[in-house]
Amino acid sequence: MTMPADVDAAMVALVLLLAVVCVLALETRRLRRLVQRRDVMVAALREQVRLQGQMGSSVERLALDLLPVLQAYKSGLLEAGERVQTARGTAGRGESGGPVTARPTVIVRRGETETFRLLDQRLGKPGLALVVWDRRRRERRSAPRPREPERRRRERRGPQPVTWRGLGYVVVSPRGRHLNVVA
Repeated sequence: MTMPADVDAAMVALVLLLAVVCVLALETRRLRRLVQRRDVMVAALREQVRLQGQMGSSVERLALDLLPVLQAYKSGLLEAGERVQTARGTAGRGESGGPVTARPTVIVRRGETETFRLLDQRLGKPGLALVVWDRRRRERRSAPRPREPERRRRERRGPQPVTWRGLGYVVVSPRGRHLNVVA
């Protein structure tokens, strides 16, 4: 049984149309998946932008809260510098009236980098004081030794200066005593 040519052409056209529809369906599905992935990525990026905005506002809020503390810290360091200058000005002359070459030493606790930088800038660079790092790495004293009787009548160490505990530095006069003017 032979089919007329019109029917054959119609069947070929139908098969081609069916193939085109299948290809379009597959491509539509692929494009739909790509759009879904893009939507997920866009949502993730929006969330990231939102979180960064929140973090930025939190950092700004914390910086504003920290600003008065830093300003007070800076003014305390400036006052300490002025006190050292005053102490140096009154005790800066020898008996002959000439300037004394010894100057106070400012010892800065390990890790207080900003304090060291500020003190060195305000006191070290103008030559008002020698600014150095604390060289101690650990407590040198160990537990008391019970085998020897203690010869000293009292503990020789005094209390830590306020500036050491609170600000991370101590000012020592050329003779090795803490300057009470600063503490």
